[in-house]
Amino acid sequence: MRTVLLYIMIILLAGCSAVEIANETEGFRIDKEGRYVVFPFSDPPGGYRAVSGKGDHLRERFMQHCAEYGVDLQPIYGKQLRAGEKIKLDEAITIAKKNKVNFMIFGKATKWKTPNRIDGKLTTGLEVKIQGVYSKKVVFKAELVQKSSRYSEVSDRATIEDLSKEMALKACR
Repeated sequence: MRTVLLYIMIILLAGCSAVEIANETEGFRIDKEGRYVVFPFSDPPGGYRAVSGKGDHLRERFMQHCAEYGVDLQPIYGKQLRAGEKIKLDEAITIAKKNKVNFMIFGKATKWKTPNRIDGKLTTGLEVKIQGVYSKKVVFKAELVQKSSRYSEVSDRATIEDLSKEMALKACR
């Protein structure tokens, strides 16, 4: 009985939400033997404190979920590039070649619309692109969008978890 009540409380706190596919590359199959470098994911537009760091959180969770599928991802940290900085393709390729990888992964939080007083919905989005280092060809690109019916810190963390897990399923399956 306690367990059932706990699940009901979690559902009520998180609110109803569903991840929708805004667009996705068809027929993509990841090369699990390939080597990948993951650049910092950009924060959503807006630049205010409430959305700062969302790109980093999404990237970390995305990488953890891809590792569960057996995909070797190597993050780029520190002075090389920070979240929110726009990197030119030639610079990204140079970094990727130094790290001896075949593919580059870029991502960004496309939306992080805090709820308004009328409907209280949180709208979020995550876009991930995988591009060949030598061919420069985009082999995978997808955007997922989620709308949560109720906003709270719990649903904020759940949203990051849901989007990153669903994207890892699409990109790293």
